[in-house]
Amino acid sequence: MDAEPNEVQAELRLPRGLLVVNYIGAPRAAEVSARGQDDYAALVAWGPNDGLTLLADALVPQGITVVEPGLDHFFAAPDLDRRIAALAQAVMGALEEQR
Repeated sequence: MDAEPNEVQAELRLPRGLLVVNYIGAPRAAEVSARGQDDYAALVAWGPNDGLTLLADALVPQGITVVEPGLDHFFAAPDLDRRIAALAQAVMGALEEQR
């Protein structure tokens, strides 16, 4: 791939006290789904990606990051509902502790 990706400068302003949870997939090349293969291959020269976007671009810097190793951007896991429920429960527990 010869062309550099377009650099976009954007500023994200979030209210103070807002808890941001970055929930991202982090696949190895062999774990990228067929749906993400083409984009994964196009982005791999610029760094780790999830089959749709660079991982660094998917993060809000002040957030807490939860990584799903082995899953790509499309989160095709048979037990994804249970994973998300567990994540929600953990976030709710963390918010209660902050009170």
